Amino acid sequence: MVNVNQADNYIETAASDARTCELLLPNYREVPNSVCFHAEQCAEKLLKQVFVDNGDVPPRSHDLTVILKEIYELGYLHKDIRLSQAAMFLQIFPTKARYVPFEDAECGEALTAVIHCNRLSAALSEQGYEGETIETTARFLADVEREGAEPPLAVLRTSVTLPRETVDSLADPALGERFDCPGLDGSDELER
Repeated sequence: MVNVNQADNYIETAASDARTCELLLPNYREVPNSVCFHAEQCAEKLLKQVFVDNGDVPPRSHDLTVILKEIYELGYLHKDIRLSQAAMFLQIFPTKARYVPFEDAECGEALTAVIHCNRLSAALSEQGYEGETIETTARFLADVEREGAEPPLAVLRTSVTLPRETVDSLADPALGERFDCPGLDGSDELER
């Protein structure tokens, strides 16, 4: 049986990660890795809460694509392209970033991480689960755009790869979903 305190802890810590992102956003240019990390952590904890809400134990993984794939397989959520896209983007910023050297995130990636976390949260809320939003203003994003930061939703320049079956399992062909990503050309792996 799942410990009730554990259930509360996922939501509380997701909220803490969201608040941390909010505090970091005014300085996102100096700390883009931290913004990305906390956005990923918020999303990961929200997804793990789905298991708890269903009386199940979350997988011991930090890879959002793995967590989401299991959620879909168990039928806890209907496939939603926003969830899948967020998981595929955010999964490159998990706790492994604290332990192994990786290329620094760009400013645009930090803002994109926040956007994807919020989209994931909204999709979860629409399916009856608790969400947690990283609050920011449209004015802040407009100011960032005027300052000439890389645009949100910029193409990643990392060498992380996703197996083709993982990408396919996150899209729902019945809904006409497919991912138009560079590298998704029938090869075994998608370079992002």
